[in-house]
Amino acid sequence: MLVIDPERAIAKIEKWRLALLTTGGYALSRGPMDYTGFLREVSVWLRLRDPTIVPLLGVAYLEYPLPAIVSQWMPSGTLRIYIETTILTPLKKVALAKGVADGLKYLHSKNVIHGDLHPVNVLIDDSGNPCLTDFGLATVVGDAELQWTTTTAGRNFDCRWRAPEIIGVNCDPGRPTFKSDIYSFGSIMFFIVSGDKPWKEKNSCQIGIELSKKFIPARPENI
Repeated sequence: MLVIDPERAIAKIEKWRLALLTTGGYALSRGPMDYTGFLREVSVWLRLRDPTIVPLLGVAYLEYPLPAIVSQWMPSGTLRIYIETTILTPLKKVALAKGVADGLKYLHSKNVIHGDLHPVNVLIDDSGNPCLTDFGLATVVGDAELQWTTTTAGRNFDCRWRAPEIIGVNCDPGRPTFKSDIYSFGSIMFFIVSGDKPWKEKNSCQIGIELSKKFIPARPENI
């Protein structure tokens, strides 16, 4: 692993335009388990080398208690921002969806479950291609040290991107699986094609009620 000190990190950012991702979720003052989560994310990310994955370049220890993940800078921002600010042809939308699918296919070929796939965790490179990022909830099938508990996996996130069985609709919250990643991809594809978030007029509680009735998001008017 590449560990970068503050002065060197700043120099690299100026020369190669890197991104420093401060990891507020892993504040070391919260105890060793938070730091273990940070190391788990880095360990998973280091396994991944593919054009569909945001490159992890190292870790920078800046000011206590927050280490920072160093990754390649993605000038077009997140998929959410890109969709909301860019006029896209139908062919480009298909290419975006395929790019996300290719990234997910690569992860699964490495036995990695993303576990938290949504438009903010997809970044757009300078050629307009989507790259997956944020592996804080990722798990590696068959590796006992790179697993999350069901409590962690099912914690309160925006329900519109997560499979019902993960958020605990009509059951206890479960662990992310390859199938739940595919469900999240379906929600992202809905967003890419329509420009609208699934269940755009509902909050997480209302979405949970709709899912418990086995309802699906309404078809957007522009499709």
